[in-house]
Amino acid sequence: MGAETMTIDRFNIYKKPLLQGGSLVVGWQSADLGKVGMTIMDDLIEGLACEPVADIDPLDFFPFDGADFRSNLVQVPEARFWASEENNILLFKSDEPSQQHYQFLTSVLDFASEICNINKVYTINAVPSMITHMQSRKILTVYNREGLRDELQEYDDVENMEWEGPPAISSYLLWVARRRGLDGISLWPEIPFYLSALEDPGAIRTTMLFLNQRLFLPFDLELLESRDDELVQKMARLREQNTEINELLDKIENEVALNEQEQMTLTQEVYRFMN
Repeated sequence: MGAETMTIDRFNIYKKPLLQGGSLVVGWQSADLGKVGMTIMDDLIEGLACEPVADIDPLDFFPFDGADFRSNLVQVPEARFWASEENNILLFKSDEPSQQHYQFLTSVLDFASEICNINKVYTINAVPSMITHMQSRKILTVYNREGLRDELQEYDDVENMEWEGPPAISSYLLWVARRRGLDGISLWPEIPFYLSALEDPGAIRTTMLFLNQRLFLPFDLELLESRDDELVQKMARLREQNTEINELLDKIENEVALNEQEQMTLTQEVYRFMN
């Protein structure tokens, strides 16, 4: 789709950033396991001094008949672009659309490629895994061009993702990007399943390290390391206080599968302790 066919009235554009073949990084707020996507987006916005440059008008893509209200204020779905010209990066922080998915994803790439001149797309997701918070996180990847497989082999902790089931919206975005000649990679870092509803700083740090290396970013990882250390310390206290949880974590560390009830117990107790 060329610039002449782009539907400009779908956007509220505040600034047209001058990017030179930059990268688009997408984080979805919906179903954000381990709070990986939104934490990375917020950290990049702050750490790289990104500024808001455009919004996608939500009216065509999100229903308002069941709008969410908090403190008597309506929560409008977010679909906002942020940019750092210095670091040649465009960020898109958004809820997943509930309707007209193709038109929404096309709009994302319209602005990114036609206005901002990006040529690569990365999405941030997460996948629960039967690992503990003490284990290193792998990043499972999906890509839209076979040549990207070889490029990704040079990075530590990166593996191909094997998945059978309905495609996620990130995979749909990669398909749309491929039709436009844009490279696309979806990042699915593993998170311990019992941290799905909490923040997993280990997965966040691993993913941010990859983005730093891949996109030549100057993001300071020291803060992420301190968050990871804090989680490890809290979990150590929980293991000292709760013999059952310690035994369940020992099982996982020794590659002994937990049954459904054990998984639920571990998840509930960790969530209760962390909150």
